[in-house]
Amino acid sequence: MISHAERLRSLMALAVVLQKLGAETRVGSRTPGLEVIVTRTNGKKAGTFVAVDDLRGFFWWKEPHHHPIDDVPGAARALLVFLHDDAAYLGGS
Repeated sequence: MISHAERLRSLMALAVVLQKLGAETRVGSRTPGLEVIVTRTNGKKAGTFVAVDDLRGFFWWKEPHHHPIDDVPGAARALLVFLHDDAAYLGGS
């Protein structure tokens, strides 16, 4: 099982990378998680909540959106692709 401190460290590492890539981030105060918000090319905002599961992975939205915790840059890229993709974001796939 992953400790609360480990979850927060992983989420903070992800937040740093996402911020460098232009996303807004906020760490959850009650639940260990990360709110991620981007501004799309049409000027509208899109966002999701990222958490860390006990299998040592980041996850967001639904089942296919899971990424290994030891690949923070890859997780950041996958999140940004998801948030900028109308079909995935609006369709819930």
